[in-house]
Amino acid sequence: MNQSASFIAATASPRRHKILATLGIDFTVAVAECDEVHYLDDPARTVLENAALKHAAVANQEQYCSSWILAADTIVWFNNKCLGKPATLAEAKQMLMSYAGKTQTVYTGVAVSAPNQEPRCFVVTSTLLFKKYSEAVVDEYMKLIDCLGRAGAYDIDEYGKHMLIESYEGSYTNIMGLPQERLAEVLKEMDFFK
Repeated sequence: MNQSASFIAATASPRRHKILATLGIDFTVAVAECDEVHYLDDPARTVLENAALKHAAVANQEQYCSSWILAADTIVWFNNKCLGKPATLAEAKQMLMSYAGKTQTVYTGVAVSAPNQEPRCFVVTSTLLFKKYSEAVVDEYMKLIDCLGRAGAYDIDEYGKHMLIESYEGSYTNIMGLPQERLAEVLKEMDFFK
């Protein structure tokens, strides 16, 4: 593995950290603040531009210019609207109740760069079908996880797969917030894994 240069994860997400660790990547977290964009009718453009903005916010810092840098952004596309993280528990509950028995698509945009290089940017989508669950299931689920810290108010990897989700198509890790399979392919193409 090409670890002579440091690898910077421009994300505070514990789920993304877990996926990077699964790939065997030794990384340092450096989250830079930036204003995100929201195109209510264009989820792919939204996550792609936000990933690029987050990447640039870290890449523009002098101490990281000779590092590998990865940034990502995830949103849920449901009922022809982009859903991010809920602002309140009431909004989280409303989101979760609205999903019952329906499908949605998760979009994750990724921007990753080698030292002193422009980022490679890509988007991965996964589709989910939710169970026809009751309000009691939602209330129980909300006691188990922090719904406010997750796009769409749920986490497939923490009780979501068993309590809320009937089935899914595409990358499981993409639903968590970082498509491990596609990222590994891109890093291999960039000669990260040597």
